[in-house]
Amino acid sequence: FQYWWHGTYVNGTASSDTCHDWSRQDSSLSGIASRIPDGKHGLFHQQYTWPCSISDTNMGIFCIETNCQRINYH
Repeated sequence: FQYWWHGTYVNGTASSDTCHDWSRQDSSLSGIASRIPDGKHGLFHQQYTWPCSISDTNMGIFCIETNCQRINYH
């Protein structure tokens, strides 16, 4: 599946509203991933959370399942 990423890279650059594929999860990222129903406006609806990978378990990095499709509530 794919998920939205909100956080920063190791070098500190922002990585908001970035869609990632689980199979391509980058262990150099830090932060949390979540669904974005309303673009960049911060309306997050969490689904399922778990460590992104075995090696990330102790790093506090979690992924939240999403299909990366933006839903607009108008």
